[in-house]
Amino acid sequence: MGLTAEQIREIIRESAQTVTDPIRQEIAELRASSRQPETDWRKQFANSETEGRERSPNGHPALEHGGGIGGFMTGEAFTTEVIELLRPTAVVRSLNPILWPMENGIAEVPRLAGGAQASYIGENQNIGTTEQTFENLILVQKKLAAIVPLSNDMLRFGRPGTEAVVRDDVVNALKEKEDITFIRGSGAQNTPKGMLNWALSAHKINANATVNLANVTTDLTTMVNTLESANVRMTRPGWLMTPRTKNYMFGVADGNGNYPFRDEIIKGQLWTWPFRTTTQIPNKLGGGSDESEIYLVDFADAVIAESTELLIDTSSEAAYYDTGLAAIQAPFSKDQTVIRVIEQHDFGMRHDASIVILQQVTWGS
Repeated sequence: MGLTAEQIREIIRESAQTVTDPIRQEIAELRASSRQPETDWRKQFANSETEGRERSPNGHPALEHGGGIGGFMTGEAFTTEVIELLRPTAVVRSLNPILWPMENGIAEVPRLAGGAQASYIGENQNIGTTEQTFENLILVQKKLAAIVPLSNDMLRFGRPGTEAVVRDDVVNALKEKEDITFIRGSGAQNTPKGMLNWALSAHKINANATVNLANVTTDLTTMVNTLESANVRMTRPGWLMTPRTKNYMFGVADGNGNYPFRDEIIKGQLWTWPFRTTTQIPNKLGGGSDESEIYLVDFADAVIAESTELLIDTSSEAAYYDTGLAAIQAPFSKDQTVIRVIEQHDFGMRHDASIVILQQVTWGS
């Protein structure tokens, strides 16, 4: 025999009473304890709620992965700011290289390897025939990617702007990797070949071992002369160096206390051409771990071929491979959101001769 409507309502009232009585008692106890000084109540609450659990340095419970996946981003909001990570500034694109679209993942451009020749002839003599030789500059897309899992608790309860900071940091990580690869990439293992490996061997010269103003000036002059002697057009030349190298030139003086490079460096120029500094170029090369490099490049001959613009996707359901754990992870069951950033490109030079590199630079070491 089924229950009547009145019997069902009575059961629900009894169940509710059973559940709410302990809750009411707990609320009453909390109200009583709230008469203590606020600092004591907070301490008591923190001790009872976080006993036996990992806690972040500011006293708030950390998430399962601590600071690594956003555990320190939740808690009491002291400010609305999240401090970004200091990263090297991307420099190659800032010097205005050529950007090529890369349809179907390949950019293939013929270039002259040998040119025609002309000669003077006498009356009634046959004109000598010449012909050009061609080769192809072929750039093939290389995929640069990053994937970052985020705790949804961090996104729900973290400080305002946290998601934007994380997203921007992932994008900057790609820029950082792209930049060092365009400068020094080997071209192996699905990576672009950088300027260091595009440069002709004759265009890699060593700095004078004795560091003084006269030798520094001679080294820089040799770099410029190397390009101009190779008939490089010098349409958009630019320098790349480390901050240590730039700061040495800024501070070096002649015997009369004059600073030959300072005025130009203040303007961001050297030899009237723009320069960029980056910590991506090492300062610890060579046997003494104190050598660096300076690049002088005509960026009108530097090419970045791109098949896609920067792609940013998010998902709370798509699985991802955790390289640290060497296992597939499921964001839905872990209550995570995954950010994936992909860029596809390649780097090349229209003319290999348009790069000169000064090596073994110990200026300022």
